[in-house]
Amino acid sequence: MKTDSFLYRTILSLLPLALLTSAQADVLIDSFSTPQSAPGGATTTSVADGIGILGGERDIYDFLKLSANGAVPGQLLVAYPVGPVTGLFGGAITYDGIDHDPFSSYAGGLGVVDLTQGNVNDRFRFNITSIASTTATLLIDVWSPFHESSLKVNLPHSPGVFDLPFAWFGQGVKYPANAPVDFHNVGLIDFEFVMGSGDAVVIDSVVTTVPEPSTLALVSCLSVGLLAMRRKSIGKAP
Repeated sequence: MKTDSFLYRTILSLLPLALLTSAQADVLIDSFSTPQSAPGGATTTSVADGIGILGGERDIYDFLKLSANGAVPGQLLVAYPVGPVTGLFGGAITYDGIDHDPFSSYAGGLGVVDLTQGNVNDRFRFNITSIASTTATLLIDVWSPFHESSLKVNLPHSPGVFDLPFAWFGQGVKYPANAPVDFHNVGLIDFEFVMGSGDAVVIDSVVTTVPEPSTLALVSCLSVGLLAMRRKSIGKAP
């Protein structure tokens, strides 16, 4: 009975920890609470310093329409520009620390950022609240000095959680001779969107995280343990 009581208390104490594990390990890239905008249709550069941004500064170099905490409060809108334009157009959002220069991309600008949080996180997660996409692509470039890894994907056709595991990243596209980046030591992150007419996406936040199924599996195992102990206790009742 004492052993059962100890196990019961142990399982109960682990449940909250299991539920919080994922959230505690997340690295916030951008919450998009700091306003910034570009009208699109012409090359626009700007810098936004504020909270909820990895490294404290967001740089944009954009031909697309971009609005952070503007057109959609607290979220990022990236859209094809309105007007007499045709073809594919792109725009980049860069995180390389505070330098107040959208043209300067320093591979060590963030210092030493461990996106894995001690080998816990293994992916970028884009929380997409709405999307209209037929041709839109996203290129993610991750840098540290003399290291680069890249991943290019099509944006999804429906909203939801959009996970991009670190394991999917391959050779850098800008400087292929560079060695692969170490996700424990990241100095720059670059998101490059390319869109066609009618494409648009609204993103609530970008983080690095651990896949939810692992947490759910742990919670499930603990719950099964509690249920089994409860049934055992009922079976012993007079």
